[in-house]
Amino acid sequence: MTGSVGTSYVFVGDRWIRANLYDSAPVWLPLKLSGTTASLTWYDSWSLNVAAGTWAAQTADTAHEGEAAANTLAGGARLLACSSCSGGRKAGWIGNGGTAQFNGVIVPTAGRYTLKVRYTNGDAADRYADVSVNGAAARRMAFPPSGSGNSPATAVLTVDLRAGANTVKFSNASGWAPDLDKLAVPTP
Repeated sequence: MTGSVGTSYVFVGDRWIRANLYDSAPVWLPLKLSGTTASLTWYDSWSLNVAAGTWAAQTADTAHEGEAAANTLAGGARLLACSSCSGGRKAGWIGNGGTAQFNGVIVPTAGRYTLKVRYTNGDAADRYADVSVNGAAARRMAFPPSGSGNSPATAVLTVDLRAGANTVKFSNASGWAPDLDKLAVPTP
């Protein structure tokens, strides 16, 4: 991709899971070229400036803890102890009527953001959550098993956020969603 400042290359690869193609999400990473050598470095999140033809790693996050008082837990969802979670607790019993809403997810400018959802799922199969941003139609998100019930993993979802405060709601009317440790938004 050539822009006004430079040229950037992007690697797109398949994270193939034969037994569960739904979770075979692509991996997008900046590809560095130096002479005849190509190299990849893992970035949890990064942004591409198409007009400039440049990219930048996003290394700082604004975190919203699952147990924060600003959140809204409803329909039976409640806080649970979690020794390996960032705040020592997590929002659990989400799904089958229980919901967790992260209020006050603030970003400086409107745009597309990658939410990093730190969760636990001690089941042997995926759990699913319907994720709604600012009351818009929900999108279904898969959360693969994370090991024992207190071993957090991270899943990502790209969403459009408005400038200022946003709400992100997790639910599942027909099953259990994962327990939520925290929601992180890359700081631009």
